[in-house]
Parts: sequence; structure tokens; C-alpha cells
Amino acid sequence: MTRERAGSSRVERVARGGSGERSGVNDQGAPGEARPTNDEAAPATRSEPPVSRLTAVAALLAGLAPCPACGVRPAGAPGVCGPCRALLLAATAAQTEKPGDVVWLGPYAGTWLRLVHALKYRGARRLAGFLGELLAVRVARAGWCSGAGAIDLIAHVPTTAARARERGFDQAELLAAAVAAHLGVRRVRALRRVRATAKLSARGRSERAALLTGALEARYLPNRSVLLVDDVLTTGATLESASKALLDSGAAGVRCAVVARTMRRSV
Repeated sequence: MTRERAGSSRVERVARGGSGERSGVNDQGAPGEARPTNDEAAPATRSEPPVSRLTAVAALLAGLAPCPACGVRPAGAPGVCGPCRALLLAATAAQTEKPGDVVWLGPYAGTWLRLVHALKYRGARRLAGFLGELLAVRVARAGWCSGAGAIDLIAHVPTTAARARERGFDQAELLAAAVAAHLGVRRVRALRRVRATAKLSARGRSERAALLTGALEARYLPNRSVLLVDDVLTTGATLESASKALLDSGAAGVRCAVVARTMRRSV
């Protein structure tokens, strides 16, 4: 199909380390919803308002903020400095091992912990675009974009409404949008939380699993191969619960991509 051929060509460029071009966010909702365009923010007959001085100053300060990866050089437009961007892209593109059903960029420590924290807790939203680009490279290198069982939908694990309001965004949704844009794969809002859950960060796997039971509801996605995107894998209970909901709703398969994974200490 035409869509698949176009998507494959973009995937090949990403797998080679990226073309250097940035695509727009593929922010699609449920089937039947109008696809958002850049023109929806203001009518075509109305000129855009000038950028306020406050907005301009904020953008300037963001560019001068230290890179969250190295903490030394100023962060550039992607949210990290040029050398760190090149280094992280090269390291991600160099990963060649064939994974199971989950890929991640690195351990939830050091550089990756700082990047995730900058996105989630310091409002560095533009980092989602760069991290999504890295995830797209990792997914392409894993071979998930072609052949039997190739992913044809991308979804995210939604955070709770309260946390999304507190942060002003859902970091997993931003990541999924960036991955979809770079891979040329359709993104859908496949999951929704039907029950609020207590904070899971300090809980073990069994306790997390119990709290997540019945908390997620999936759309009907018959025979679709879904890539599920989240920021951090801790015990795996959240991804397992989300994957089960998708499979129970007809998905043919679910694979997962996260920025960082908590590594268990060997005894």
C-alpha cells in the first residue's frame, strides 16, 4: 500500500541515524475525528498575533538553560546541546541486538534519568521530540517496522488526569506523538483510564498490578499490531496491564518502547 511504502522509506532514514529533518506531530485521535491541522488554531483570514516579549524572553532563556544530559553546555532547540544530541543519536543507532517485546534507550540512571526528570518535572516539553526521535531509531533498529507483524499503530500509556493537569501535559502522549511523526505510523488514543490509581512509584510489582486491575480500558483494534510508548519501565506491571487491555480488545500483538528502564540489582 502507498502509506506503508512511504512509512518504510522514512523508517529507513531514521534507522540510519535520522535525516536531520523534523516532522510535525502526528496527533491523530480516534477514527472519525477530524484530523487537526496547523490552520485550526486561527482562521485563515486572521493574521497571527505578534509574539509577546514574555514569550520571546522565555524562548531565549530556554535556549540558554544548561543541557540536561551533560549539564555543561547550553541546551539547543531539541532540549539538549549539539554534542549530546549527536552522541545519543549515534549510540542509539548503534544498537543492533534483536529485543523481545520491549525496547528502551538506557537505564533509569545518570543521563537518562536526568532527561526523563527534565521532561516530567521541569516542564522541558521539547525534550519529548528528541527522545521520541531516539525511540523511533531504536524501534526501527529492532526491525519492528517491516515484515510480518510490523507495527501499524502507535499508542501511549495515559497518565492520570490529575497528573496531566498538574504538569500541563501527558509526557507519554508527547513521546508517542514524536515517535509516530518520525516513523510515519498512525497514532491513536487507544487506552483510557477508567479508574484513578494511587501513585505507583514506591510500590512493588504485585501491589502495582493489583492497583492497575481494571484501571485501563482499550479501544477495539481488531488484528492491529500496536507499539505502546511510555517514559519509564519500573516493574513492568503498567505495560503488562496496558498490553493485556489491548490484546483483550482484539489487537494482534503489542510491543513496547520506553525511554528508560529501572535495572534490577543482581544479588
